[in-house]
Amino acid sequence: MSGARSTRRERAQGPEAGAAFAGEPPPLSRQDLEADLGTLYEHDRNHHLFAYFGSGSEDVLDVKGAGQVYVVPVRSELDLRERLPRYAERNERAVFLVPFVGHVPLDLQASFALDGRVRRVGSEARLRHLFRVAELDDEVRHSALAGYLLARGDVAPTNAGASRLTVDRMWETWLREAWGIDWAGRLSVDTLLGWAAISGHGAAFASEMSAAAAAPVREALLEHLDRKVPGAGRVIWKAWEQGQGAALLELALLLEPLAAVVEGVDTDATEQDRGASTTWMRLTVKGECPLGSADDALQVGVALGRAADGAMRYFEHRTADAGRVRTFLNQADRRALADDVPAVVRRSTWLPTAWRAQLDGVGAALTRGVGALDEEAVAQVSVALRGLERHKLYHDADLTAVVKRATMAARLLAWLVARPEQRLTGRPTPYADAEGLGRWYADEGGYVDWARRVARGPEADDLGRGVQAVVRAADAARKELDHRFARALQGWVEAGQPAQQLVPIHDALKRIAAPFLNTDASHKLLVLLLDGMAWAQAVEILTSLGEIPSAWGPLTWHQLQKYRVGEGFFPAVLAALPTETEVSRAAFFAGKPMKDGKRETSSKDVQRFRDNKVLAPFFEGSAAPELLLRAEGHTSGGDVSEAALTLVGKSEARVVGIVINAIDNSLKADSQQNHRWDVGAIRSLGHLLDKAREAGRSVLMASDHGHVPSDCFQAVTRVGEGGARWRVWSRPDEPLGEGEFAFTGTGVCTPKGAYGVVLLGDDQHRYGGAAHAGEHGGATLAEVMTPCFLIGSAVDAEEGDVARAVTRAPVPSWWIFDVRDTADAPDEALPVAPPPKRKKAVPEAQLTLAGVVPEQPAPAPVVAAPAAVAVGRAAALALSPEFQARAGKAEQDLALRAVDFLLGRNGAAT
Repeated sequence: MSGARSTRRERAQGPEAGAAFAGEPPPLSRQDLEADLGTLYEHDRNHHLFAYFGSGSEDVLDVKGAGQVYVVPVRSELDLRERLPRYAERNERAVFLVPFVGHVPLDLQASFALDGRVRRVGSEARLRHLFRVAELDDEVRHSALAGYLLARGDVAPTNAGASRLTVDRMWETWLREAWGIDWAGRLSVDTLLGWAAISGHGAAFASEMSAAAAAPVREALLEHLDRKVPGAGRVIWKAWEQGQGAALLELALLLEPLAAVVEGVDTDATEQDRGASTTWMRLTVKGECPLGSADDALQVGVALGRAADGAMRYFEHRTADAGRVRTFLNQADRRALADDVPAVVRRSTWLPTAWRAQLDGVGAALTRGVGALDEEAVAQVSVALRGLERHKLYHDADLTAVVKRATMAARLLAWLVARPEQRLTGRPTPYADAEGLGRWYADEGGYVDWARRVARGPEADDLGRGVQAVVRAADAARKELDHRFARALQGWVEAGQPAQQLVPIHDALKRIAAPFLNTDASHKLLVLLLDGMAWAQAVEILTSLGEIPSAWGPLTWHQLQKYRVGEGFFPAVLAALPTETEVSRAAFFAGKPMKDGKRETSSKDVQRFRDNKVLAPFFEGSAAPELLLRAEGHTSGGDVSEAALTLVGKSEARVVGIVINAIDNSLKADSQQNHRWDVGAIRSLGHLLDKAREAGRSVLMASDHGHVPSDCFQAVTRVGEGGARWRVWSRPDEPLGEGEFAFTGTGVCTPKGAYGVVLLGDDQHRYGGAAHAGEHGGATLAEVMTPCFLIGSAVDAEEGDVARAVTRAPVPSWWIFDVRDTADAPDEALPVAPPPKRKKAVPEAQLTLAGVVPEQPAPAPVVAAPAAVAVGRAAALALSPEFQARAGKAEQDLALRAVDFLLGRNGAAT
């Protein structure tokens, strides 16, 4: 209190002549003084004492050209006289902030610069210093905000980010620095709405603006918002002041889909939807926001709905807290459920309720699609999936499995509609289905089984029920294909395993590795055998290979006519029977089928690879191919071993081999586990590929057999010895059960004393009841058709080496929901074979010598044919007048059954 009385007494004494009071002295900032003193010292550096009309606090300035300058605020002339001697006697530089204008007292003027004149820093200069600009717009000088900031004096200077200060930039800078609104140079509804939902300073702003001096500032701000953000800006700001910014954003999320209906953006909306949305928006917005009319409420509601997406993005970015965002959305979702909101709110791109509705929509489309199985069904599911993709939860990591399941089910439906394998016809042989389906499976079947595995799951909701309906249909179709293949596989084995279209696994290195190495002396190869890898895993790995920096992919060598193996994109390689490691992997490395009788362990594969005669020509002297199995190629922890990396980097070795057991070992795990198969899932794979690239090696990505997952297994009793998917065939008249197929002959490793082996021919049965994740040994496409293809890195592909050029593995058209009928369209991916050379015609009357068979033309390639061709032929025969005239009813029935049987065997039977 005594200090206050002293100040009043000092002012009452009044200034001496030459000094006068001019109202409250303006607060001068450090920047104001430094800038003004810097200008003065540019002309004269001898002055030490200055007087400025202003107020402030004690400070020490660092003025260019003068060094330290003390800031000394004084309350009166008397206070000035008391404090002056300290600085004058020490010859120190000082600035005295005085409460009067004109000059300092006459007797003190000699001690001050400028003959004792009290210097003033104008409001324009102070504004330039405050915002660090060179120029001001006229509007700025006369604005309420400028006067308010200059009067306060406690506002820290900030950079406006431009050389000229406009009113818009002044508001933007102040709101950013004082209240945390950062709209990056663009004032918009979405930014303002998102910020209002996060900032908790609304009450503080309202309190500050309640002072009489601040009232014009608030009104000017609201007018500014009216200009920049018409209608909604004022509403958002007032909601923020009242602490309701988050609640307003919740409302905006509900308004988002309604606004799309009202504005006509949502073209699927009905007139009923439009009427309900308009009415609800008018009533709700008018009730929650201070607006005068229902039309104003509609206008603001549409603006808020339109801004909801951008506001939530701002909210997400600024909070950077997924948990907080999820909690906020759940709160808004509860509001959507509690209020009588029109049904179109389920088209929101943010609300969890809308996400569930979209999932249900996909499920319903899948259910309808299974019943229709046409192009329109696929189109409807594709539209439903796009609706799912528009929702923000589509990218939520916690929902990745749900999204993948829905997507894979949609792809399965597309396959069920397209069914390209049903259009395959081939040579009139009992094993045509083995060739046609084998080629199809190597190119497309892995995608089908990958999709089946991912899509399969519970039926707890509409999506689950729709997905499972598709999966069951796909399972039935695959079972039928597997049985067709197994029957044809019997014919292929009986015919001695003809290898024009199919490659027995013991010939894989001969038909693929050796020709590739012979193509160019510089070619080197890493044979990378992934034990148990089926095509379902192979295509998943292939997909991920293209996404890594070294960009691995299939070599175009497979497509060169000279080296082409079969007519598919990939070689159709068949495992040895039964499809087990001891049989099929041994045949692969040895280059020959395994003998019947006692099976030998896979530990001998190292020697088999070393002794492989096909690979011997690529080594000199005593050198031979080297192979590392699991124990040598990997550490106990599963990482690649130094020995493996050293072997791959061995420059003098044209071909080396590594075995990876990750997939086969995973089959022994519990069926509850879910495995992904990409480059990152197999710990050693990426390192081995990097080393191969460094060593200039291409890679033969191979397997010894595939497998079937346990998803559909039903236990059946095994008669005699065997495994989970095969058993001994004791005698030819032994009865076979459902799904059992008997094999004997070349390429079938028969136990000692047995007639052959019996293999399960679908993925729905197993012998015994152990709950492993998968099994192998049977005769399904997934077990028999073995991945074996060359890959390379696109990064290091050598120009001019066509064989080592890298291409992308084609995905089936139905995988991307293209199910147009392409039965009559040429396959552009496959080169057209040149026409066969003309042979001299043999007269019909010319007899052939006994035992001499005339040279036969090359077998016709498998071509695409309409699915209805086979049925059409039988129907045409039945309706033929000549057929009806030549045979009675009984003979007709017998003939038609024979035709049906032959058509089912591609026109041939033995």
